[in-house]
Amino acid sequence: MNRIVSYTSLLLITLALFGILATVFMADGAMVNGIVMGKVVWFHRAMAVLGICLVLFSVANYKRRFIFQWADLLVLIFAGIVCLTYDWELNPEPDKLLFGGQLAVLWFVLRILLQQEKMLYRVLFAGILITGLVEAAWGIMQLYGYKMSAHSLFRLTGSFYNPGPYSGYLATILPLSLGLLFESEQKRRISNTETRRRRLFDLVYFFAWICMAAILIVLPAGMSRSAWIAAAAGCVWVYGWKRTVREKVKELWLKHRKLFFAGGTVAVLAALIAFAGIYSLKRDSAEGRLLMWKITAQATGKQPLSGTGLGGFPAAFAETQAEYFASGQGTEREKMVAGCPEYAFNEYLQIALEQGIPGVIVFTGWLTLCLYAGIRNRRFGVTGGIVALAVFAFSSYPLQLPSFWILLLVLSVMAVSRRKEDGTNSRRPNTLLFKPLMKITGITAGIILFACSCFLYSRQKGTEEAYRIWNKARILHDTKACEAAYPLYEELYPRLKHKPEFLFEAGQCLNKMGRYEDSNTLLRRATLLSADPMIHYIIGKNDLMLGDCDRAESRLLHAINMLPERIYPYYLLTGVYTDSTCLNPEKMRIATDSVLYKTPKVMTTAIREMREEVKLR
Repeated sequence: MNRIVSYTSLLLITLALFGILATVFMADGAMVNGIVMGKVVWFHRAMAVLGICLVLFSVANYKRRFIFQWADLLVLIFAGIVCLTYDWELNPEPDKLLFGGQLAVLWFVLRILLQQEKMLYRVLFAGILITGLVEAAWGIMQLYGYKMSAHSLFRLTGSFYNPGPYSGYLATILPLSLGLLFESEQKRRISNTETRRRRLFDLVYFFAWICMAAILIVLPAGMSRSAWIAAAAGCVWVYGWKRTVREKVKELWLKHRKLFFAGGTVAVLAALIAFAGIYSLKRDSAEGRLLMWKITAQATGKQPLSGTGLGGFPAAFAETQAEYFASGQGTEREKMVAGCPEYAFNEYLQIALEQGIPGVIVFTGWLTLCLYAGIRNRRFGVTGGIVALAVFAFSSYPLQLPSFWILLLVLSVMAVSRRKEDGTNSRRPNTLLFKPLMKITGITAGIILFACSCFLYSRQKGTEEAYRIWNKARILHDTKACEAAYPLYEELYPRLKHKPEFLFEAGQCLNKMGRYEDSNTLLRRATLLSADPMIHYIIGKNDLMLGDCDRAESRLLHAINMLPERIYPYYLLTGVYTDSTCLNPEKMRIATDSVLYKTPKVMTTAIREMREEVKLR
């Protein structure tokens, strides 16, 4: 009877874990930003189910204990830093905060499960590879026109919104496939050809080849330089830990040092040439990211210890960039490639800005500890995936998307989980990393985690319905039916006042309805949450309609400092300087020249129309 209960609980846990990994595929077209929010809503539900299964599993294995270690402590410290630095009064990212809480719960749930049942390591490994294979197949179907992409401008997106994160996800899984290939190949060689184990290793070997081939077919088409570099770094890491490779490198160093140095020099030159080619492939994009990192570093220097808190990046970045260009330090090239992004396109810099220097130190320390544990536990494929994701995070925004956080946590737990041969009877020294800090019963830990998961789930209840109603309001907004749309925005305000896009749409409706002061109230809050200069443009227009020329001019000039090469704010300034109460011929001439003679990034019909209208003023 006990065996039946144990097997049943293990089956339920397996299904629940597959449900967690399936988050990457979830989307809901009836919600605003349904590709991301669909995943968030699914993940909360899947965590509630996993919590129930964990309690059943803990009851079935009540004699086992959970060993609390250093990696667990760092997770709690980082979670504490996030809570301490968070701006609770503004409350800029409640959805991310609740999601982050569930991630912390997931870490400990997986730690308990893999500590008590080693077979679940294989379940997670297989599940991750299956998600990669499905994503690759999804992309292949999009390339050949059998499936629509999620973005009208891109043919290849997988289950993501654009090719960048899609390619990054595949790049993270590629080293796992390579690691499985090496491991199964080695086991095939030492297995007897007549045994069933040999046939099983054959299946695993060919499965690894299929995963690798599918990913390698799609990855170049994504045109993501960050993903290519990440995939290469992860695969080199896995290949470098292969025993035969290490032995050959050691032999080459001992016997042929001149050849070793010559080969190393050629490899470095080849890498430099490759990086130069990748840089020139999308030069504007590369230079734009360099500017983003520069501005983010400057913003971090303003409050290096306290940070801005979770969700504080956009407003801090926009303010710092406006100061940078207003000071005259920016070059013409920087002005041309400048943007006001939602993310820093470097997760380490963004963590440093939002959680302060202590936050990024704890995060990188935790990541390093997981890699060290993975090396000791000989999880080379898993650590290769972590390396790929860590490299990808240097020039992209994976940790702003739910799928990557889930993938990172699963890989990290797999890295720190010890093999059977590394158990209590292991002859390896008990290092600081594996020294237990505390032991508690599995049932106690399971109940605590289940209670935390249920609390977090209850706090986000109603999110799905709110985003669905917002989608209806957005449709009315886009069709300029503001009188019908605004009551919906007003109803949703308490729930969605942390979303700058929501505030912008509601503010636009109020602007078109002639309620300029009310519009500004919403839009001023949006400026605390967003880097979008369009918000400042609408505030400037509202101020002009209210007859306050100085405020309108000041707001538009601030928006120009944020993005100096935009033509639209200069066009709005010509409207300010031609207003009967704000006449200023000299400033009008300067603004007109900017509209007529500035070189836009892309010439559009709107720019031509603005220029024609300015000529008539």
